Order: sequence, then C-alpha cells, then structure tokens
Amino acid sequence: MLALEILWVTIPALTSLVYGALLYTRMPQWRDLEPAERWRVLFLLAATVWSLASMLLHAGPFLVDPIWFVRVVAATNFALPLTLYGFTVHFLALRRAKRLLTLGEILYLPIAGLLLFGPVIYDVEVHEGMVTMRTSPVMRMLGLYWMFYMYSAAYYVARERLRTINPEFRQRLDYLLTVVLLLIVGNTLNITPLVAYPMDILLGGVAAVFMTLSITRAQLLAVRQTVIRVVVLAVITLAYLVSVAVGLYTMEQLSQTALLIASVVVAAVSLLLMLSIAPIRRRVYRLAERIFLEQLDWERISWEISRLGTRLRLPGEVGRDILHVIRQALQVESAALVLKQELQGGYRVVAQVGLDDAEELVFAGDSPLVQVLSQLSEAITIEQLAEHPLASGLWIEEWDALYRLQAEVIVPIFFEKEFIGFFTLGRRKGQSVYSRQDLRRSLPMLANQIAIVLNNSLLYAEVQAKAEELARANEELQELDKMKTEIIQNVSHELRTPLTLIMGYAELLGEGILSSPVEVREAGRLIEEHAEHLKRLVEQLLAFQRLERSAMEIKPFDVRDWLEEVIKAWQPALNKAHLSLRAHIDENVGYALGNTGYLRQVLDNLLDNARKFSPTGGTITLRAWREDDTVYISVQDEGIGVPPEKLPRLFDRFYQVDGSPRRRYGGMGIGLALCKEIVDRHGGRIWAESEGVGKGLTVTFTLQGGVSPLIDENSSSMRVTS
Repeated sequence: MLALEILWVTIPALTSLVYGALLYTRMPQWRDLEPAERWRVLFLLAATVWSLASMLLHAGPFLVDPIWFVRVVAATNFALPLTLYGFTVHFLALRRAKRLLTLGEILYLPIAGLLLFGPVIYDVEVHEGMVTMRTSPVMRMLGLYWMFYMYSAAYYVARERLRTINPEFRQRLDYLLTVVLLLIVGNTLNITPLVAYPMDILLGGVAAVFMTLSITRAQLLAVRQTVIRVVVLAVITLAYLVSVAVGLYTMEQLSQTALLIASVVVAAVSLLLMLSIAPIRRRVYRLAERIFLEQLDWERISWEISRLGTRLRLPGEVGRDILHVIRQALQVESAALVLKQELQGGYRVVAQVGLDDAEELVFAGDSPLVQVLSQLSEAITIEQLAEHPLASGLWIEEWDALYRLQAEVIVPIFFEKEFIGFFTLGRRKGQSVYSRQDLRRSLPMLANQIAIVLNNSLLYAEVQAKAEELARANEELQELDKMKTEIIQNVSHELRTPLTLIMGYAELLGEGILSSPVEVREAGRLIEEHAEHLKRLVEQLLAFQRLERSAMEIKPFDVRDWLEEVIKAWQPALNKAHLSLRAHIDENVGYALGNTGYLRQVLDNLLDNARKFSPTGGTITLRAWREDDTVYISVQDEGIGVPPEKLPRLFDRFYQVDGSPRRRYGGMGIGLALCKEIVDRHGGRIWAESEGVGKGLTVTFTLQGGVSPLIDENSSSMRVTS
C-alpha cells in the first residue's frame, strides 16, 4: 500500500501548489478585481484549504485529532459550489440569480459551523492512509445544498451556451461548463463504493486551471480538439481507477511495483495531454524560464532607452533606436512606434523594425482605436482588444493596419496624462509569451521611459517643423512681394502708355504744330483710340468689384444666334490684324442659361487674347457643342502657347506668363481671372490647354444647358446673387 499512500499525499500536495500559484497571481490586486474574479479567488482559497487539509489527513503522524482535518475538508468542500455559483452569476451577469447567491451566503455560515463543530462527523480513524468515519443523517440533508448550487451553475452555463451566437464566447462557456462537470464527476466518484480518493481533488485542480483560462480570456485550441483531450484524459483516469478498484476490492491484492508503473504511465500520458494545449504549454515554459533561466532586467532596458535621449534627434530616428533595443531585449520578431502628429493631425507610424512598408500607416485622431487606447492604463493583447467593450466600433482599416503591424501586444504611451501614441510588439521568438506582469507593470513602465525620451524629440521636431513652415512662409512672402512689384509695374506700364500718347498728341494740338485738317483728324482719332483703351483698362480693374456686388440675371439664350453676333462684331478687328476666324457651331447646341452681357465680356477677353498672341495670317477657331445638359464653348489660337507647368496659374489675378517690364505683349493679367469669376458665377468651369511654347492655346468654358423660353416660360428668368 506504500505506492497508493504516496499518491494520496502527492496528488493533494501538487494540487495545492496549483491552487496556490493561481491564487498568488490575483491576491495582491484584490481591490482592483471585478466581482467575477473575486469569486474565483474565493474558489481558489477554499480549494487550497480543501487540498491541504486532505494532504495532512493522509500524511500523519498527527499533531491534532484527524477529525478536525475531515471537518475542514467537508466545510471547504461545501464552499466550492457556492463560490463557483457566485463566479458563474457574475461572469454571466445574471441579476435575478444574485438573490439565490445571497441566500447561499447566509446559509453557508451555519452549515460551515455545523460541519466544524456539530455532531455531523464522528468516529474518524486513519490506518495506513485509509480514512474511515461515520456521519449523521444531517450530512445527507446538507448534500442537497451542495447539489443545488453546483447543478444550478451547470444549468446557467449550459443555458447561456445555447443562447449565445458568438463563437469565441461559446468556447469560453465550454471551458466553464467543463469546470462544473469536472467538480461534479470528482465528488461523485468520491462517494461511490469505489471511494476514488484523491481523484476528486485532482479533477478540482484541473477545473481551477480551466476556470482561470476562461476568465483571463486565454485562447485555447479549438473546442473540439480540447474536448477530445479532456475525454481521453477522463477515459485514462477511469481505466486507472477501475484497475485499482479491481485489484483492491476484488482480488484483495495488488503488486506495489505494478501500481507504481501504472501510476507513472498514467501521469506521463496525462502530462502530455495537458501540454498539448498551447496556452498551458506556454505557461509551463514560462514558469520553467522563471525558475531556470535569466530573467529580463527591465531596469537595464529602461536605462538603455534613457541613454538614447541624450542627443536631440527627430522622433523617427530615436524611435528606431528604441525599437531595436526592445526587439533585442524582448526577442520579438517585429515592433512599431506610432506617435501623434501635431501639425498633420492623426497618429502616424514613425519607426518600425522587422516590418515592410508600414510607415505610411496613419490612424485618425478620432478613431475608435485611439479612444480605446487613451482609456487604458496598461498594455493590451490583440485578443483582449477584440473583446473590449468599445472594440466593436473599430474600423476595418484599423484592424487591417494592426494586422500589417503584426501586433500581438499594444502599449499606450502617455506624457503628463496626455495620450501621445503607442507602440506595438509582434510575436516573441521561441515559446515565450507576454505574462500578466509584463502587460500590467513592465511594459507600461517601459512606455513611461519612452515618453520621457520622446518628449524632447517631439519638441525638437515641432520646433524644426515650425522653422520649416516659417521658411516656406518667408519664401511665399518674397514671392508675393515680387508679384506685387510686377503687378505695380505692369499696371503702371499699361496705364502710362496710352496716357503718354494722349498727352503727346494733346500738346501737339495745343501748340498748333499740327495745322492741316488731316493731321488734326488723325491726332483726334489716335487720342480717342488710346482713351478708349485706357477706359477699357480701368473698366477691367473695376469689373471685379462690380461683379462681387451686383446681382446677375440668368436667362436662357440661343447659343448659335449669340455667337453669330459676337463673330460679326469681331470680324473687322480680326481682318485688320490679318487673322481669320473659323467657327464650328453644332446644330444641336441649342439654348444655354446665362447672362449674355457678362458672357460677352468672357468671349471678348478670350478673342482679344487670341488676336494679341496669334501671328499674322493665323487662324482663330471658335467651337460650340453640347453634351447631355452641358454647353461647351472654346477659343483656339495658333499663337505662342504656354508652358504646361504655368497653365494652372493662368486664371490667377494679375498673373502673367512673362511678368517682366520688357515683355513683348501688354496686358495687366486680369482678363482670364475675370473670365473665371464670371464662369464660376454661372456654375460652369473654365480651363486652358496647350501642348507647349509655340503650339497655341485653347481655352474652354462650360454653361448649363437650357430650353427655349417658348417651350418653358417658367425658366425664362431667375436671379443669382453673390
């Protein structure tokens, strides 16, 4: 019986270590725990005492009467269903079931007192590890309490599993349901004629691990694979129990060597099955690393990062060095740093290691991801982010960006309580995982150090960006100053030329130098011509002001008739300049909506520019056509053309392709700008096209199509005000 006695002691001892380890990870943060986690801690506390009392009961020799160990085992065993029920109620947020929880708490106090100090358990004897005892009928009555709360927890979990449509949450409920079933099976085996102690304690330890994995949201294997492993483990355990029972109670003898070999085989197979579950395997590896391997020196990592802030550099350069330090120390496959951009707005990837083409990724300043991270005080895994209450609002672009960053963990960065960015860490090499301490303490501490280093770098980048902005503004001011000088020179030149000619001929007439009637008439004609030119220049300067203040009456007009009038009016001037005008007006051009007075000003400016820049003997082409409900009118010349890079500025006020005072062609550079203002007021577009210098220029504008006033009197007129 030596081997069996060893199992009776070692299994409770190992289970107690499991309970204690799980309990140790939660006790220091009791005030920060949610209600569900608090009930889990109470479950672990009761189970720990339950296992320790069972171990001491079979270990002997006893310093105290063994009946007290039996009573403690019974009292803590009755606490298990209550604490599990409390965990289930809060885990599933069942408000109505909390009333029964309160009733269970009230009833447990007298039950525990009765089990510990009442005549429920008596005549306890321990002989060679075997425990015999007698119980009163009250124990059976108390068993109803145990069964009610244990089976109620199973009912609520099973009901919630049938209702939920979320596959991840259903998987977690499967693990929680496994917890309840393991506890029920373990205690049921213990009260059967087999008295399969200590399998109830072993299954309770497994249940505690499953409960912890469920509440910590660890992602196990697929449910089907995990259930298969649990079933296989249960089959092996039952086969082991049956063989032991047959040997003990039927044959009344069992070789200790055979029992020891069978126990070792069962333990080895069970261990392999447990290690085949990835999260459990990683936790075992991490525990082994903590015991046998050198631990990460977070203070040294922080010191190395602080050294990087001794020189003023841009955030991208400093961030890249920081990520290299983190990558080497934590052995991560990739990492990225995302910082707030004050001038451009949003959050941009400024540095990366182990990634390709991730620096163009940008997160909007008002994105759901930024809102979630700005509320965190610790690092968060990608699985925890997926289950965050606000994560349902995350944009698809954000999930795609996190996928491209290969993010396993996201660590927010704060400086003086202001969220300035975050950094992401990829998968760690080997079997290493991020522990809860890493997420809650170590990585946030690292983020604080990074924030201090980056603060100076961000200030430096901001100062440099503002300096560059001031430099650009200075260049623009210089360009504007140059443009202002050119405008003054151009306007004064255009006004001075006709004034000089007018004054010259006026002096000649005043002094009587021109005496013949022919000379006087010619001088008068020239004075009138240049005065008219001067008047047009002044009218152009005042046209913008009148256009902005006045209302514009829009009417449908016949495009063909209107263009023929314009062509007839311009024909003498073009003939005098030895230019030909070719018109292509489609038959279906129809009517357009517009103010013919202002539109005549547009067409006059375009034809005047074509006349001025076309060579002698050249051809000016006027086209008009209709596409759907839009009328197009264009003027094309064979003149000097415009360089392609200067086309976008042709319609700017006072802009001239050649702005020098010695330019060959006159003008103040406001004709095309005025055309654009008028066309814009009509709701149309205007643009220029040229294949380059010496290849002519084509200017096209559009108008909204209209119908004849005879067809629709309601559209005969309307007003457009600025």
